[in-house]
Amino acid sequence: GPARARAWGLFGAVIGVSTAAGPLLGGVLLAVFGEPEGWRSVFLVNLPVGAVLIPLAARLLPAPPGRPRDRARRPLGIDVVGLLLLGGAVLSAMLPFVLGAEAGLAAAPWWLVGVAAVLATLFWVWERALERRGGQPVLPRSLVRIRAFVFAIGVGTSYFAGFSAIFLATTL
Repeated sequence: GPARARAWGLFGAVIGVSTAAGPLLGGVLLAVFGEPEGWRSVFLVNLPVGAVLIPLAARLLPAPPGRPRDRARRPLGIDVVGLLLLGGAVLSAMLPFVLGAEAGLAAAPWWLVGVAAVLATLFWVWERALERRGGQPVLPRSLVRIRAFVFAIGVGTSYFAGFSAIFLATTL
């Protein structure tokens, strides 16, 4: 309803501002840190954003349904183990491609793809166990049962994969 429309409107605004400001900020960081390290500094932009948004989220977002918020223990019921497993799986899956692009595909640590598979499996097992215990998983099983959600994830992934490629193609 109206809450969803408002959320999508805010999402669109953030995407619009970041699309306009991102290349400019990237150019500034490249100029400040130089060519060899400039592109890596782009990832540091997330640190101040996270430092501001995580406390704001803990303060402003509602507590999970049926639970009072216990600020001293776990604000927002964040599944730290699940996030670490998911982050490790994504990093392990992507790192061979990044390192392969720099050092050559033969030199890439392809064994990390196996590590990614193990971490993804552990993530799935952890999330199901956490959900059975009544916790707040990163990816609730009920969410992936909604066809519209799964379709939207597919469309969003395709869009962002293609959209990023447009910048590469235009640059070349």
